[in-house]
Amino acid sequence: IAPRMIGVGVRENFLKNEGFFSFIAIEQDASGQAQDILLALSKGIGTLKKGAIMLTFKQEAELDLFNEQAFGPAFGRVLLSSIYTLIDAGYPPEAVLIEMYMSNEMSYTYKKFADIGLVKQVEFHSQTSQYGAMSRGIRFRKLPLKSKMSEILKEIQDGEFTKEWEKSITKLKFKMIKYFATKTKINKLEKQVRKSLKLKEYDIYEEEAPTEEEFAKLKRISDELQLFEQYYE
Repeated sequence: IAPRMIGVGVRENFLKNEGFFSFIAIEQDASGQAQDILLALSKGIGTLKKGAIMLTFKQEAELDLFNEQAFGPAFGRVLLSSIYTLIDAGYPPEAVLIEMYMSNEMSYTYKKFADIGLVKQVEFHSQTSQYGAMSRGIRFRKLPLKSKMSEILKEIQDGEFTKEWEKSITKLKFKMIKYFATKTKINKLEKQVRKSLKLKEYDIYEEEAPTEEEFAKLKRISDELQLFEQYYE
């Protein structure tokens, strides 16, 4: 069972008696009862109130990894580019972050994508909003997103990502990347804005800097790490 929901969301939806989608799969069925057991477990956690889709283990894993490695980062770069464009143009950081995501307006719109439809939900917006989005959207049509995403999908399908993730050096690289991420400009900016607006702050993790011994091991991928450091500036 692979809920299409983060862990805390599974629990919250269960407590609210609301459903959520899941992917389900059976790899082996020695007893002949695998499907009955799987559906019973799915019902138990509350996912069948919304629905479950039968896939193979491979399909589920590839879809999940693609969402995490292609769509998520692409969306993140668009969001950050928008934020920095507005701040560089002189708009107050508080107003920019509220406009872009802190107000929850975008998350509400995203929910309407799921509830009503990607295009149909535009009717909830003003005609000015609709025209502006539709007429300006064409300017982004030539971004090389599909080629980059196809490349990432192929790495997932061919097992290249799995091999990379299983290397011992990757765990150290991951630690370094997370360390860079905690020092990124948006983290500092968001902290200032939250303090200014008297919003609750969350310190989910504080990544420690790698030790001298770890730095020595990372020397052979120093060029790659430099790219990550620049990326998270």
